[in-house]
Amino acid sequence: MTLVTPNYFPEIRLSLFLTILLFSITDAAAQLPRLVIPAGHTSIVVDARYSPNGKYIVTAGWDNVARVWQAADGRLLFELKAHTGSVTSASFSPDSKLILTTSKDGLALLWDAQTGGLRARLKGHKDVVNAGAFSPDGRFAATASLDGQCIIWQAADGKLLHRIDAHTGSIVTIDFSTASDKLLTASSDHTAAIWDIQGGYLLYRLLGHRGAIRGARFSADGNFAATASADSTVRLWRVNGGLSLSEFVGHQGPVNDVVFGGPGQLLSCSDDSTVRIWGIGGSSQNMILRGHLGPVKSVSPGQDKKLLVSASEDGKAIIWDDQTGRQLQVLKGHTGWLNGARFSPDGTK
Repeated sequence: MTLVTPNYFPEIRLSLFLTILLFSITDAAAQLPRLVIPAGHTSIVVDARYSPNGKYIVTAGWDNVARVWQAADGRLLFELKAHTGSVTSASFSPDSKLILTTSKDGLALLWDAQTGGLRARLKGHKDVVNAGAFSPDGRFAATASLDGQCIIWQAADGKLLHRIDAHTGSIVTIDFSTASDKLLTASSDHTAAIWDIQGGYLLYRLLGHRGAIRGARFSADGNFAATASADSTVRLWRVNGGLSLSEFVGHQGPVNDVVFGGPGQLLSCSDDSTVRIWGIGGSSQNMILRGHLGPVKSVSPGQDKKLLVSASEDGKAIIWDDQTGRQLQVLKGHTGWLNGARFSPDGTK
Protein backbone atom coordinates (compact mmCIF):
# COMPACT_ATOMS: atom_id res chain seq x y z
CA MET A 1 0.00 0.00 0.00
CA THR A 2 0.99 3.62 -0.29
CA LEU A 3 2.36 6.01 2.26
CA VAL A 4 0.20 9.12 2.04
CA THR A 5 -0.19 12.28 4.08
CA PRO A 6 -3.30 14.46 4.31
CA ASN A 7 -1.90 17.00 1.86
CA TYR A 8 -0.34 14.60 -0.62
CA PHE A 9 -2.13 12.43 -3.13
CA PRO A 10 0.24 9.78 -4.55
CA GLU A 11 0.13 8.15 -7.91
CA ILE A 12 -2.23 5.24 -8.36
CA ARG A 13 -2.31 2.30 -10.71
CA LEU A 14 -5.39 1.02 -12.49
CA SER A 15 -6.01 -2.56 -13.52
CA LEU A 16 -8.06 -2.30 -16.66
CA PHE A 17 -9.01 -3.36 -20.16
CA LEU A 18 -6.01 -3.12 -22.51
CA THR A 19 -3.93 -0.31 -21.04
CA ILE A 20 -2.48 0.72 -17.69
CA LEU A 21 -2.91 4.35 -16.68
CA LEU A 22 -0.82 6.01 -13.98
CA PHE A 23 -2.26 9.17 -12.45
CA SER A 24 -0.11 11.74 -10.71
CA ILE A 25 -2.62 13.30 -8.41
CA THR A 26 -0.69 15.82 -6.37
CA ASP A 27 -2.87 18.28 -8.25
CA ALA A 28 -6.36 17.49 -7.05
CA ALA A 29 -7.83 19.12 -10.17
CA ALA A 30 -5.94 16.85 -12.57
CA GLN A 31 -8.05 14.03 -13.97
CA LEU A 32 -6.01 12.80 -16.94
CA PRO A 33 -3.24 10.19 -16.62
CA ARG A 34 0.39 11.15 -16.18
CA LEU A 35 1.53 8.04 -18.01
CA VAL A 36 -0.31 5.71 -20.38
CA ILE A 37 1.20 2.24 -20.73
CA PRO A 38 -0.14 0.52 -23.87
CA ALA A 39 0.18 -2.79 -22.09
CA GLY A 40 1.00 -4.76 -25.24
CA HIS A 41 -1.62 -7.36 -24.47
CA THR A 42 -3.90 -8.54 -27.25
CA SER A 43 -6.72 -9.37 -24.85
CA ILE A 44 -8.12 -8.20 -21.53
CA VAL A 45 -5.69 -7.20 -18.76
CA VAL A 46 -7.12 -8.79 -15.64
CA ASP A 47 -4.46 -7.86 -13.09
CA ALA A 48 -1.78 -5.20 -12.67
CA ARG A 49 0.34 -4.70 -9.57
CA TYR A 50 3.23 -2.61 -8.38
CA SER A 51 6.28 -4.31 -6.95
CA PRO A 52 6.68 -3.54 -3.23
CA ASN A 53 9.76 -1.43 -3.99
CA GLY A 54 7.68 0.65 -6.40
CA LYS A 55 10.04 0.18 -9.36
CA TYR A 56 8.04 -2.23 -11.49
CA ILE A 57 4.53 -3.13 -12.59
CA VAL A 58 3.44 -6.61 -13.63
CA THR A 59 0.36 -7.14 -15.81
CA ALA A 60 -1.57 -10.34 -16.44
CA GLY A 61 -3.50 -10.85 -19.66
CA TRP A 62 -5.92 -13.26 -21.23
CA ASP A 63 -3.45 -13.52 -24.11
CA ASN A 64 -1.47 -16.08 -22.02
CA VAL A 65 1.28 -13.57 -21.22
CA ALA A 66 2.38 -11.56 -18.19
CA ARG A 67 4.52 -8.48 -18.74
CA VAL A 68 6.87 -6.53 -16.47
CA TRP A 69 7.14 -2.75 -16.90
CA GLN A 70 9.33 -0.04 -15.46
CA ALA A 71 6.97 2.08 -13.35
CA ALA A 72 8.83 5.36 -13.87
CA ASP A 73 8.50 5.52 -17.64
CA GLY A 74 6.34 2.57 -18.73
CA ARG A 75 9.19 0.80 -20.54
CA LEU A 76 8.61 -2.90 -21.18
CA LEU A 77 11.28 -4.98 -19.42
CA PHE A 78 10.19 -8.61 -19.83
CA GLU A 79 7.48 -10.75 -21.34
CA LEU A 80 6.76 -13.79 -19.18
CA LYS A 81 5.75 -16.43 -21.72
CA ALA A 82 5.21 -20.02 -20.59
CA HIS A 83 1.51 -20.35 -19.86
CA THR A 84 -0.73 -22.03 -22.44
CA GLY A 85 -3.91 -20.46 -21.08
CA SER A 86 -5.07 -17.03 -19.96
CA VAL A 87 -3.08 -15.57 -17.07
CA THR A 88 -5.48 -14.94 -14.20
CA SER A 89 -3.21 -13.16 -11.70
CA ALA A 90 0.32 -11.89 -11.21
CA SER A 91 2.01 -10.66 -8.04
CA PHE A 92 5.44 -9.81 -6.65
CA SER A 93 7.10 -11.32 -3.60
CA PRO A 94 7.58 -8.94 -0.65
CA ASP A 95 11.25 -8.38 -1.58
CA SER A 96 10.30 -7.67 -5.24
CA LYS A 97 12.63 -10.47 -6.44
CA LEU A 98 10.03 -13.05 -7.52
CA ILE A 99 6.80 -12.99 -9.51
CA LEU A 100 4.01 -15.54 -9.15
CA THR A 101 1.60 -16.01 -12.06
CA THR A 102 -1.50 -18.20 -12.21
CA SER A 103 -3.39 -19.38 -15.25
CA LYS A 104 -6.35 -21.13 -16.79
CA ASP A 105 -3.88 -23.81 -17.93
CA GLY A 106 -3.92 -25.19 -14.37
CA LEU A 107 -0.38 -24.06 -13.57
CA ALA A 108 1.26 -21.46 -11.39
CA LEU A 109 4.74 -20.26 -12.32
CA LEU A 110 7.52 -18.63 -10.32
CA TRP A 111 9.66 -16.09 -12.18
CA ASP A 112 12.83 -14.17 -11.47
CA ALA A 113 11.67 -10.54 -11.40
CA GLN A 114 15.17 -9.25 -12.16
CA THR A 115 15.76 -11.28 -15.33
CA GLY A 116 12.34 -12.53 -16.40
CA GLY A 117 13.62 -16.11 -16.20
CA LEU A 118 11.34 -18.98 -15.21
CA ARG A 119 12.29 -20.36 -11.78
CA ALA A 120 9.73 -23.10 -11.13
CA ARG A 121 6.55 -24.70 -12.45
CA LEU A 122 4.05 -25.26 -9.67
CA LYS A 123 2.08 -28.33 -10.71
CA GLY A 124 -0.70 -29.80 -8.62
CA HIS A 125 -4.05 -28.26 -9.48
CA LYS A 126 -6.62 -30.07 -11.60
CA ASP A 127 -8.38 -27.02 -13.02
CA VAL A 128 -8.07 -23.27 -13.60
CA VAL A 129 -5.85 -21.53 -11.02
CA ASN A 130 -7.80 -18.42 -10.03
CA ALA A 131 -5.47 -16.65 -7.64
CA GLY A 132 -2.00 -16.65 -6.13
CA ALA A 133 -0.23 -14.76 -3.35
CA PHE A 134 3.01 -14.62 -1.38
CA SER A 135 3.05 -14.62 2.40
CA PRO A 136 4.20 -11.31 3.96
CA ASP A 137 7.41 -12.92 5.19
CA GLY A 138 8.15 -14.21 1.68
CA ARG A 139 8.57 -17.85 2.74
CA PHE A 140 5.37 -19.21 1.24
CA ALA A 141 3.20 -18.89 -1.83
CA ALA A 142 -0.38 -20.05 -2.06
CA THR A 143 -2.53 -20.79 -5.08
CA ALA A 144 -6.29 -21.30 -5.31
CA SER A 145 -8.23 -23.13 -7.97
CA LEU A 146 -11.56 -23.80 -9.58
CA ASP A 147 -11.05 -27.37 -8.34
CA GLY A 148 -11.72 -26.22 -4.76
CA GLN A 149 -8.17 -26.87 -3.67
CA CYS A 150 -5.61 -24.51 -2.22
CA ILE A 151 -1.93 -25.43 -2.36
CA ILE A 152 0.80 -23.95 -0.17
CA TRP A 153 4.24 -23.89 -1.75
CA GLN A 154 7.75 -23.08 -0.60
CA ALA A 155 8.43 -19.79 -2.35
CA ALA A 156 12.18 -20.25 -2.71
CA ASP A 157 11.98 -23.33 -4.93
CA GLY A 158 8.30 -24.06 -5.61
CA LYS A 159 8.22 -27.20 -3.45
CA LEU A 160 4.67 -28.36 -2.66
CA LEU A 161 4.17 -28.21 1.11
CA HIS A 162 0.44 -28.71 1.65
CA ARG A 163 -2.47 -29.60 -0.59
CA ILE A 164 -5.71 -28.46 1.02
CA ASP A 165 -9.11 -29.74 -0.07
CA ALA A 166 -10.51 -26.44 1.03
CA HIS A 167 -13.95 -26.09 -0.54
CA THR A 168 -16.65 -27.79 -2.58
CA GLY A 169 -16.74 -24.84 -4.98
CA SER A 170 -14.23 -22.64 -6.74
CA ILE A 171 -11.87 -20.66 -4.50
CA VAL A 172 -12.09 -17.05 -5.65
CA THR A 173 -9.71 -15.27 -3.28
CA ILE A 174 -7.01 -15.95 -0.68
CA ASP A 175 -5.28 -13.80 1.93
CA PHE A 176 -2.32 -14.39 4.25
CA SER A 177 -2.31 -13.03 7.78
CA THR A 178 0.32 -10.38 8.51
CA ALA A 179 2.19 -12.86 10.72
CA SER A 180 2.28 -15.38 7.82
CA ASP A 181 0.87 -18.09 10.08
CA LYS A 182 -2.68 -18.32 8.70
CA LEU A 183 -4.36 -18.40 5.30
CA LEU A 184 -7.90 -17.23 4.55
CA THR A 185 -9.76 -18.82 1.63
CA ALA A 186 -13.14 -17.82 0.22
CA SER A 187 -15.31 -19.76 -2.16
CA SER A 188 -18.36 -19.90 -4.39
CA ASP A 189 -19.65 -22.59 -1.99
CA HIS A 190 -20.79 -19.73 0.33
CA THR A 191 -18.06 -20.39 2.90
CA ALA A 192 -14.67 -19.05 3.92
CA ALA A 193 -12.05 -20.93 5.91
CA ILE A 194 -8.97 -20.19 8.01
CA TRP A 195 -6.00 -22.54 7.73
CA ASP A 196 -2.79 -23.12 9.65
CA ILE A 197 0.06 -22.59 7.19
CA GLN A 198 2.75 -24.65 8.93
CA GLY A 199 0.54 -27.70 9.32
CA GLY A 200 -1.80 -27.14 6.38
CA TYR A 201 -4.87 -28.00 8.45
CA LEU A 202 -8.25 -26.34 8.93
CA LEU A 203 -8.63 -24.07 11.93
CA TYR A 204 -12.13 -22.67 11.40
CA ARG A 205 -14.79 -22.68 8.72
CA LEU A 206 -16.77 -19.44 8.45
CA LEU A 207 -20.45 -20.23 7.90
CA GLY A 208 -23.37 -17.87 7.44
CA HIS A 209 -23.33 -16.33 3.96
CA ARG A 210 -26.16 -17.27 1.61
CA GLY A 211 -24.27 -16.63 -1.61
CA ALA A 212 -20.85 -16.99 -3.17
CA ILE A 213 -18.12 -15.14 -1.30
CA ARG A 214 -16.33 -12.65 -3.56
CA GLY A 215 -13.85 -11.04 -1.19
CA ALA A 216 -12.09 -11.90 2.08
CA ARG A 217 -9.38 -10.14 4.10
CA PHE A 218 -7.58 -10.38 7.41
CA SER A 219 -7.24 -7.29 9.58
CA ALA A 220 -3.70 -5.94 10.00
CA ASP A 221 -3.44 -7.34 13.54
CA GLY A 222 -4.71 -10.75 12.42
CA ASN A 223 -7.48 -10.83 15.02
CA PHE A 224 -10.37 -10.35 12.61
CA ALA A 225 -11.45 -11.31 9.11
CA ALA A 226 -14.04 -9.77 6.80
CA THR A 227 -15.96 -11.36 3.95
CA ALA A 228 -18.04 -9.94 1.09
CA SER A 229 -20.73 -11.99 -0.62
CA ALA A 230 -23.08 -12.18 -3.56
CA ASP A 231 -25.83 -12.29 -0.92
CA SER A 232 -25.36 -8.47 -0.66
CA THR A 233 -23.87 -8.61 2.84
CA VAL A 234 -20.52 -8.10 4.54
CA ARG A 235 -19.56 -10.09 7.64
CA LEU A 236 -16.97 -9.50 10.34
CA TRP A 237 -15.44 -12.54 12.05
CA ARG A 238 -13.24 -13.15 15.05
CA VAL A 239 -10.31 -15.24 13.82
CA ASN A 240 -9.86 -17.06 17.12
CA GLY A 241 -12.86 -19.37 17.07
CA GLY A 242 -14.23 -18.38 13.66
CA LEU A 243 -17.12 -16.54 15.32
CA SER A 244 -19.36 -14.23 13.26
CA LEU A 245 -19.41 -10.90 15.10
CA SER A 246 -21.48 -8.69 12.78
CA GLU A 247 -23.48 -8.82 9.57
CA PHE A 248 -23.57 -5.56 7.61
CA VAL A 249 -26.72 -5.20 5.51
CA GLY A 250 -27.40 -2.34 3.11
CA HIS A 251 -25.94 -3.04 -0.32
CA GLN A 252 -28.58 -3.62 -2.98
CA GLY A 253 -26.49 -6.02 -5.04
CA PRO A 254 -23.61 -8.50 -4.81
CA VAL A 255 -20.66 -7.20 -2.79
CA ASN A 256 -17.43 -7.52 -4.81
CA ASP A 257 -14.70 -6.49 -2.38
CA VAL A 258 -14.10 -5.77 1.28
CA VAL A 259 -11.06 -4.42 3.10
CA PHE A 260 -10.22 -2.98 6.50
CA GLY A 261 -9.86 0.80 6.33
CA GLY A 262 -9.04 3.33 9.03
CA PRO A 263 -9.58 2.66 12.74
CA GLY A 264 -12.98 1.08 13.25
CA GLN A 265 -13.79 0.92 9.54
CA LEU A 266 -14.66 -1.70 6.96
CA LEU A 267 -14.81 -0.67 3.29
CA SER A 268 -16.92 -2.51 0.73
CA CYS A 269 -18.11 -2.04 -2.84
CA SER A 270 -20.94 -3.54 -4.80
CA ASP A 271 -22.72 -4.08 -8.08
CA ASP A 272 -25.19 -1.47 -6.77
CA SER A 273 -22.66 1.23 -7.86
CA THR A 274 -21.80 2.29 -4.31
CA VAL A 275 -18.92 2.13 -1.87
CA ARG A 276 -19.82 1.80 1.78
CA ILE A 277 -17.87 2.60 4.93
CA TRP A 278 -19.07 0.53 7.87
CA GLY A 279 -18.35 1.53 11.44
CA ILE A 280 -17.10 -1.27 13.69
CA GLY A 281 -17.86 -1.15 17.39
CA GLY A 282 -19.32 2.36 17.27
CA SER A 283 -15.95 4.00 16.59
CA SER A 284 -16.92 5.20 13.11
CA GLN A 285 -20.15 6.15 11.36
CA ASN A 286 -21.63 4.29 8.40
CA MET A 287 -21.41 6.15 5.07
CA ILE A 288 -22.63 5.51 1.52
CA LEU A 289 -20.33 6.87 -1.20
CA ARG A 290 -22.18 7.56 -4.44
CA GLY A 291 -20.52 8.66 -7.66
CA HIS A 292 -20.07 5.62 -9.86
CA LEU A 293 -22.52 4.77 -12.63
CA GLY A 294 -21.79 1.05 -12.80
CA PRO A 295 -20.79 -1.91 -10.63
CA VAL A 296 -17.83 -1.09 -8.38
CA LYS A 297 -15.23 -3.85 -8.63
CA SER A 298 -12.64 -2.87 -6.02
CA VAL A 299 -11.95 -0.56 -3.12
CA SER A 300 -8.54 0.08 -1.58
CA PRO A 301 -7.34 2.35 1.25
CA GLY A 302 -4.21 4.48 1.32
CA GLN A 303 -1.40 3.59 3.70
CA ASP A 304 -2.44 6.13 6.32
CA LYS A 305 -6.10 5.08 5.96
CA LYS A 306 -7.26 8.65 5.27
CA LEU A 307 -8.01 8.10 1.58
CA LEU A 308 -9.55 5.33 -0.45
CA VAL A 309 -9.83 4.64 -4.16
CA SER A 310 -12.57 2.72 -5.94
CA ALA A 311 -12.74 1.33 -9.48
CA SER A 312 -15.85 0.64 -11.51
CA GLU A 313 -17.18 -0.82 -14.71
CA ASP A 314 -18.18 2.75 -15.60
CA GLY A 315 -14.54 3.30 -16.61
CA LYS A 316 -13.71 5.63 -13.72
CA ALA A 317 -11.71 5.49 -10.52
CA ILE A 318 -12.69 7.81 -7.69
CA ILE A 319 -10.59 8.97 -4.75
CA TRP A 320 -12.55 9.61 -1.55
CA ASP A 321 -11.89 11.08 1.89
CA ASP A 322 -12.74 8.18 4.17
CA GLN A 323 -13.40 10.47 7.15
CA THR A 324 -16.11 12.52 5.45
CA GLY A 325 -17.07 10.38 2.46
CA ARG A 326 -16.35 13.36 0.21
CA GLN A 327 -15.42 12.71 -3.40
CA LEU A 328 -11.97 14.24 -3.93
CA GLN A 329 -11.11 13.33 -7.50
CA VAL A 330 -12.48 11.43 -10.48
CA LEU A 331 -9.78 9.76 -12.57
CA LYS A 332 -10.77 9.42 -16.21
CA GLY A 333 -9.14 8.16 -19.36
CA HIS A 334 -10.30 4.60 -19.87
CA THR A 335 -12.56 3.44 -22.67
CA GLY A 336 -13.34 0.13 -20.95
CA TRP A 337 -14.33 -1.08 -17.52
CA LEU A 338 -11.90 -1.08 -14.61
CA ASN A 339 -11.06 -4.20 -12.69
CA GLY A 340 -9.18 -2.46 -9.89
CA ALA A 341 -7.27 0.56 -8.62
CA ARG A 342 -4.54 0.79 -6.00
CA PHE A 343 -2.29 3.45 -4.55
CA SER A 344 1.40 3.18 -5.40
CA PRO A 345 3.60 1.56 -2.74
CA ASP A 346 5.57 4.60 -1.58
CA GLY A 347 3.85 7.70 -2.98
CA THR A 348 7.13 9.17 -4.22
CA LYS A 349 6.63 8.67 -7.98
